[in-house]
Amino acid sequence: MTDKKDWKLVFRAEDEFEAEVIKAKLQEKGLEAMLFNRSDSMFTVLDDSQYSAGVLVHPDDEQKALEIIANGKKA
Repeated sequence: MTDKKDWKLVFRAEDEFEAEVIKAKLQEKGLEAMLFNRSDSMFTVLDDSQYSAGVLVHPDDEQKALEIIANGKKA
């Protein structure tokens, strides 16, 4: 089993709601996904990226998650 710290960031959002929507879409497709809220993290000091929330998935599901997200943006 992979430790949660090894999970892959597959989506960055400007607000938590947008990240929650993506997380729900991935879960509907059977992927385990979790939300990373940067405002609750000390990493905001170490990382100057301009997103406030992100969606993480298991490393084995990274490619499938990226495809689901890309297909959802086309629709």
